[in-house]
Amino acid sequence: MKTRQFSTHPGNLSRIEPVDRLSPGGRYHLRRRNLSQALGAEKDDGPWQGGPPFDVEEVTIPAGKSNFPFHRHEAVWEFYWIFGGEGTARIGDKTVSVGAGDFFQCPPGC
Repeated sequence: MKTRQFSTHPGNLSRIEPVDRLSPGGRYHLRRRNLSQALGAEKDDGPWQGGPPFDVEEVTIPAGKSNFPFHRHEAVWEFYWIFGGEGTARIGDKTVSVGAGDFFQCPPGC
């Protein structure tokens, strides 16, 4: 397994350029800043590739838009922490209301 050097210096969100992801029809839209990449990780490069065991991103979803079409990851955990606003989240076979201060996780297959 290859290993890589990662920054141990604190990063700052103000120095990470946000990247917009939009679907062709405009229904799905999110703006993300990848904190892990800012510290030296490669995109989607887990420990099996010499990367960190997790990725951390700040994601903003504009009002009236959705994240991605419903999907699941067979080998990846996801953790969500809602800092502001409100919306709905699909977690497995449940749809729940979420708002500022809420957090939840989705295990693989969720």
